[in-house]
Amino acid sequence: MADSEDNWPSWQYRTGPTKNLHALGVISSSYNIFESSLASLFIHHFEIRGVATDLSTGIYWGMAENQRSASITKIFVLHEKDQKTIDCVSDLLLYFDWCKDTRNKLLHATIDAPLFGAKDDTLYLEAVSKGVE
Repeated sequence: MADSEDNWPSWQYRTGPTKNLHALGVISSSYNIFESSLASLFIHHFEIRGVATDLSTGIYWGMAENQRSASITKIFVLHEKDQKTIDCVSDLLLYFDWCKDTRNKLLHATIDAPLFGAKDDTLYLEAVSKGVE
């Protein structure tokens, strides 16, 4: 049952303040919404040309995650006539890449509160080092 005081998880689990954990959840959910809405950019030019939405949607989500932004860029460079629109989409994708990098750093970090002297109102995160054995 949910705690009406919203104090779960308790500090004994060493997860950090509830509000900070909530904020990480909001960041993750917002990123997922942003990622899903980018699919409409990819699908847009296919729909104009009469390609079925379920086909273009399947193509988009069937791609590896790291290929999607490049595919959106390619579609717009090939089929969009307005350079300002192409530039805007390019800037949006750069921002999305920054969001993805930031989200990954936050959500893949480990919670590393000190054994002694940890503050109840502080979230202690430590970056995960890749390639370290």
